[in-house]
Amino acid sequence: MKVSDEVREAIEKTVAAIKGKSFHDALFELALMLKVPTVEKLKKQAEESANKQSVQHIFAAFTVDGQGKVVGKRPSMLSNDPDEINEALRAEMFFQAGFSDNIEVRWVFEPVIRQIILEHPCRLGDFIAIVSNHPWCLRDAKCCMQRDSKQA
Repeated sequence: MKVSDEVREAIEKTVAAIKGKSFHDALFELALMLKVPTVEKLKKQAEESANKQSVQHIFAAFTVDGQGKVVGKRPSMLSNDPDEINEALRAEMFFQAGFSDNIEVRWVFEPVIRQIILEHPCRLGDFIAIVSNHPWCLRDAKCCMQRDSKQA
């Protein structure tokens, strides 16, 4: 994929920020690099998208999975029902957040993780101290990770 000079410079800058750091310092630096968009910013982006690309917001949209099952929907923003308009705005905000995440993974996460792997041999056990107290980490997952790290 061809990238602009501006994007290339941004990637080089993020990689340079973790280059030469210890494994744990590089991971924490990576965690601090990622910016979660605020609700206000997502709402503004969704409203701008609706204004600039009004044709795509005329009709309701559906998201289907690999089996053809509907897994999401976005009502029309041109509805007369204020609840439908709010639901459509919220759905567009989620879309914008996913788009933003995709860009950050491609332009921040991937190059930085590649650099970390180049500089440090990583094992599953290296991540236990970082993720073990995370609220999304299940107790069973911690036990599994500890067992796997002893085998590595």
